Amino acid sequence: MDIKPFKYFFTGNWAFTPTTIEIKDNSFCKNLFGNPAITINGSANASMPGIQMGNTFFIGTQPIALNAANEMVTINHQQLQIITTRLDLMLSVIEKLKSKLLELNDTGFNFSFIAYNLSIECEVGSIIDNSSKWLSKKFVENNFELIDNFKNSDISVADILFVIQKENSSKITIQIQPRTTKNDYLFFRIIEENNIIIDDKALGPMLNTLQNKFFEQINKFVPNV
Repeated sequence: MDIKPFKYFFTGNWAFTPTTIEIKDNSFCKNLFGNPAITINGSANASMPGIQMGNTFFIGTQPIALNAANEMVTINHQQLQIITTRLDLMLSVIEKLKSKLLELNDTGFNFSFIAYNLSIECEVGSIIDNSSKWLSKKFVENNFELIDNFKNSDISVADILFVIQKENSSKITIQIQPRTTKNDYLFFRIIEENNIIIDDKALGPMLNTLQNKFFEQINKFVPNV
C-alpha cells in the first residue's frame, strides 16, 4: 500500500488573544515557507473557502485560494490557521510564527490554544480492483439490505464519512473517496478536533507524531491492500 500525504492543516483557537496580528517584517513573511519568489502577504476582510478571513493577516504562496494554494497562514484575533504540503514545513512555520508573535505582542500573550484541529489529506494507492467498487464491497454490500431490483454490481461508492466522538472531548472525522483520475487510488481526509488546552511546549512533539498516527488510522481501514 502506498500512502502519499499532500496537505497538512492546523487550526488553533487562541488561549491568549494577540493584540498584534499583522507582521510588518516583509523579509520574515517572504521567507516563512522558504519560497520568497511566490510568497505574498497582507491583510484581508474577504471570506475564502474554509478559512475565516475577517480582519485577518495572511501569508501564502500564490494563488491565494484554499483549493489551489500550496502553503497558507492566516492569523486573526480568534485563531491561527496553517496549511502546508509537508509536515517538516508545518513544524518550521509554527516555530517561526511563535517567535515572531511573542516578539510583537506584550507579555500577556502566550503561544497556546484552548482548542485545536489537525488534519491530513492523502491518497492511498494500489487498491485492488476499482477503488469505488472496493469501497462498496468493504463497507456497503455485506452490511446493507439491497433495494429490490438492485444488484451488488450496480453499487459504487462516491463518498464515505465516519464521525467518531471520543470520551475525552475529541472528535475524529474520516472521509474516504475514490480518486477520480486514478482508478486504484483512494482519497483520505482525516480531521482530529480537540477541545483541550495545548501550549507551545506540547505542540511541536504532538505535531511530530501526526503523520504516523494518521497512517495507523488509514491502515485500520485498508490493511494489507
